[in-house]
Amino acid sequence: MPVYNKACYIRKCLNSLLSQSFTDFEMVIINDGSTDNSGMLLEMFAIEDSRIVYITTENGGVSSARNLGLEKAQGEYITFVDADDYVEVGYLEDIVKHIDRQDADMYLWGITKETIEGVCTPFNPDMSGEYDRTQFLKLLVNSHYNECPGICGFVSNKLLKREIILKYNIRFNPQMSLSEDFDFFLSFYNVVNKVVVFNNTGYHYIQETENSSVTRKTVNYLQLIDTQFKCQKIVSDNNALTDENKQILQSSINSLAAAALFEMDTVSFQKVKTLIIELTKRGIMSHKLVSSPLQSFFLCNNLLLTIYLKIWQRYLQLRRR
Repeated sequence: MPVYNKACYIRKCLNSLLSQSFTDFEMVIINDGSTDNSGMLLEMFAIEDSRIVYITTENGGVSSARNLGLEKAQGEYITFVDADDYVEVGYLEDIVKHIDRQDADMYLWGITKETIEGVCTPFNPDMSGEYDRTQFLKLLVNSHYNECPGICGFVSNKLLKREIILKYNIRFNPQMSLSEDFDFFLSFYNVVNKVVVFNNTGYHYIQETENSSVTRKTVNYLQLIDTQFKCQKIVSDNNALTDENKQILQSSINSLAAAALFEMDTVSFQKVKTLIIELTKRGIMSHKLVSSPLQSFFLCNNLLLTIYLKIWQRYLQLRRR
């Protein structure tokens, strides 16, 4: 559990975990340089409950904190929790029952999305059962991008065998500011042998809390595009790239490439040129991942770029009024 300035939420989160009917677990908590009362509260909980492994470090971001937690963890399985979320009674016990019944490398279930006003929306996977790697990856694309957006990238609705994480040195990328969770799990999906998916919405993901990464992150579209290509490669390498999956991934990359151009906060001739060069390096101009109108724009001359800059600069001026 990474913690950065979550003093307002820690008590509810930790109490929900420490009061679980299943008790045979360790809780690795990384205080990622908090400047509020988080550290004091965490120290109190660690003194009262020996299951807590409490570690303090300088602020390095959520990915660095999770990586440190992976290094310190000793359990057979790993699951992640965010400090502003909480779990329902019996949550861990239900998950552990699946381990007893089905010896898998990974378990995946649902979550409950909860607003800060307390409105809850259960969100379960659209698949259920046991899958080998190829079977799971064939279903992943449509599930993650269409039927249950984000389900395979959420950080807190999975249980992973730690020995696989260690064997393949799977870690979060500290350089990524968005979709770092999906990037991490893609690396795990690439080596997993057996996946079990079931319904459970006992984890409450609290949306847009104070200091939430959702509200603080800016979008790096090139990183997001790279993640889609990584997904495509892993799915393809495991013989799971169906025509439908290919079309879904192409559409995603297409949309991100367009957004990279048309959702700039500031624009300049050099900035647009640099972006087009980066997109070209990724093969987007020559690859049939981009619709004809957008491909035409990528192949535009300086005059069209100048017109685009003038229109976009005018739009930004109007938006700021």
